[in-house]
Amino acid sequence: MSVVSIRVHSWFVFAATALLLQGCDEDPVAVERRVWCVEQGTRSLYALPLDRAACESRGYLDGTLGPIAMDPDERLLAVDLLQRELLELQPSDGFATPLFSVSQAVNPLALTVAPGGRLYLLDDERRVVWLEREGGAWTRAWPIHPDGQWRGLAWLPEAVEEPGGRLLPAGTLLAWRPLGQGGELAWLELLESEALAHTLLSTPALTGLDTSARLRAIYGLDAASGELYRLRPELGSCPLVQTYACDAFAVTDICLP
Repeated sequence: MSVVSIRVHSWFVFAATALLLQGCDEDPVAVERRVWCVEQGTRSLYALPLDRAACESRGYLDGTLGPIAMDPDERLLAVDLLQRELLELQPSDGFATPLFSVSQAVNPLALTVAPGGRLYLLDDERRVVWLEREGGAWTRAWPIHPDGQWRGLAWLPEAVEEPGGRLLPAGTLLAWRPLGQGGELAWLELLESEALAHTLLSTPALTGLDTSARLRAIYGLDAASGELYRLRPELGSCPLVQTYACDAFAVTDICLP
């Protein structure tokens, strides 16, 4: 091999190595500052940026998924509604890896991971279940009172004083339900045999909510209007953050890192 050939060959090797290293250093999918959700009509994983009104689809999902959450390791988790399984989704393409069965669930509606890695599932509009993150065992289930129509789960990112004057610590579990033309965000008092829901904040109509551990904030999405709100119980307000004009928007739950 001539000196020129060796030099050309070496240049190509160097260039290929540089491109490979560049690809390893750059994460093609940034999970932060995005609202993650499943669009059920097209079976697509959506990533909605907080800073712009863009509808980003991360790929087709091989399954009918509903509740979605982000764990402390920023793994994207979702419930397969037909197979009754908890899955881990790849943000880059929506590829799913089964984790464990949630066959005891009747109608999974919402999922959230509270501080300490506690995984909570809202089931059948009327009970909240604490699931083991490894194996999926039902550690405890609480019927929610008052009954009925509970649709979303989140948790308090900061301590806040509730309307009755009680100081609620960060990490307190929250539930949401429609009420009138809007909705009610309540904090859950987890007792031995039941979860008592206490009104915390009046909200717009929502189809999904969750708490961002990174941003220390609660967000709620109204898929009918495409409007994303920040829920501020400490201020008693729900300011509009963003409006998304997605062509298809059948969403029942959201999550943020």
